[in-house]
Amino acid sequence: MKRLIRLVLVTLPCVALTAEAQSFAPNPRFKPKVGDLCQVGDFDPARQTWNDVIAAKDEASWIKYANAFRDKVTLAELDAEGSTTKIRAGTRVKFVSHKDLATSKTPRTAARVRLNEGPNKDRLVWVERQFLFHPAKVSPIVRGIGDPRAATLLKSGLNLEKLGKKAGALGFYHEIVIHHDDSDEAKTATERIKALGERVPAPIKAPAKPLFRLMISESSGEETTIPKNAAPEPEPRAQQHP
Repeated sequence: MKRLIRLVLVTLPCVALTAEAQSFAPNPRFKPKVGDLCQVGDFDPARQTWNDVIAAKDEASWIKYANAFRDKVTLAELDAEGSTTKIRAGTRVKFVSHKDLATSKTPRTAARVRLNEGPNKDRLVWVERQFLFHPAKVSPIVRGIGDPRAATLLKSGLNLEKLGKKAGALGFYHEIVIHHDDSDEAKTATERIKALGERVPAPIKAPAKPLFRLMISESSGEETTIPKNAAPEPEPRAQQHP
């Protein structure tokens, strides 16, 4: 009986979260039109959480990224050279166009969008078409509700700590601090770790890097992308997109 009670105390927050998070699930029928405001996010139906997405600076980079699925070396190279970057879930974007691109796996639909916020604001990037959702479906993080996954971990950790399960509680607290350090729950988790006499682990967080610099031609007003390490030209010239 005691074992059953403990199981309920640990799993109950997860059950409550599922009902709440499901209201934020994207509508698969949503098809944005040119100029529509959208949001990006990779929804995990199993965990009922939103995840960040990877964006590419151009069509060629997106194809390389799609072909390099789970190839850690190639993915790291694309990130290092600035061809791809991580976009936070819930970031608002404006839909520009979409295109079916041939990859080594299967044809996939990519969307070209303009970022409305974040470190790469106003940049045109390519993302997976399925990661666009209606702006009304604002993720819990953006709405200020907090990180739902972190909330679940914290509740489970506190329940275990009350039951005297120090090791189990620390496991949940550590995951919050390491992978959800920007959440409100991270502060509480840090306090509980210290109270239990343990060292607080360092968070794992890779800051978003600018994809490329943007030049506006004075004569044409058109945007031209420039390599990140390229030297600035004294007099910008009008250029056409390839």
